[in-house]
Amino acid sequence: MLDARIVAANMYQRNALTLKELQSIQFLRERSVEAAEALLNIIVEQPDAVYLCFLDVLKHTEQLHIYQRLVEDGYKGKQRLLNLAHRTQKPRLQFWPGGQTKV
Repeated sequence: MLDARIVAANMYQRNALTLKELQSIQFLRERSVEAAEALLNIIVEQPDAVYLCFLDVLKHTEQLHIYQRLVEDGYKGKQRLLNLAHRTQKPRLQFWPGGQTKV
């Protein structure tokens, strides 16, 4: 499962998230699925540089399975996240154990 708190903290340290965004994710510490959704919804709204930072953090925080899933067909930018979100016309994404992505 995506550990949104760790990923968000690393992204904040790299200036890819604001303090307010980090705090909103840290606030959800007891609700890991909601924290992951919140992080992904923030990333989708940001420039591609934030998404690239997200991918890099995934590679360096033992979240490699998620990174591989997002880039398995070659780098397509955040379009992969957007495509997953638009399948059901909802901007909410969920990452589940085992690297499965559900919308």
